[in-house]
Amino acid sequence: MQYLPVVLDLNRRPCVVIGGGRVAEQKCDTLLAVGADVAIVSPALTPPLATLVASGRVKHFQRGYRPGDLAGYVLAVVATDKPAVQEAVAREARERGVLVNVVDRPELCTFLMPAILVRDDILVAVSTSGSCPGFAAALRDRMRSWLGPEYAIALEIARVLRERWKSKRLTMDERRRRAELLMDENFLAAIRCGDWLAVHSHVAMIEGEEVPLPVGDHCP
Repeated sequence: MQYLPVVLDLNRRPCVVIGGGRVAEQKCDTLLAVGADVAIVSPALTPPLATLVASGRVKHFQRGYRPGDLAGYVLAVVATDKPAVQEAVAREARERGVLVNVVDRPELCTFLMPAILVRDDILVAVSTSGSCPGFAAALRDRMRSWLGPEYAIALEIARVLRERWKSKRLTMDERRRRAELLMDENFLAAIRCGDWLAVHSHVAMIEGEEVPLPVGDHCP
């Protein structure tokens, strides 16, 4: 395994995108979705990016990249097809200790951006280690069909049970065993069809007693 998968907290952290085309749009949307403070360096922008700038959600430096542009940023994405710019930004990023992703140039990257599937707090990232991002996206899209909303509801239940397990000081092996029971297909099917009696029954079987479950749209 060449890369270590990690989940970064970029909330309110300064990030910069070099480039103003369609790929830059996608990267900006991803960074904004996780709460990053995003700036773009590009002489021109696509209409959607111009709208983001006009709304104040993104800062814009209307010019090409200059050495020193990465000062103060924790992460940079290079979304331009100019090799000289790609290499210069990657070089500056390494010198400054800034994480850098250069689109379609994995050899210049210090991190890769995987295809992402999100179901509430469940985040699935699919990567081909830079071999073929389109394949990763296709695989992610195929996964949508089986990672339904019932998994997010099961996670809500798991969150409640985990607090019980911690308070009871259960071993990690026992916590893992109980968590795996929440992936039982019959349990997930009961969530899908709204059979909350079966859901409560399954949780009681795991815990050895009745347990109050999250109240709201999902559980009565």
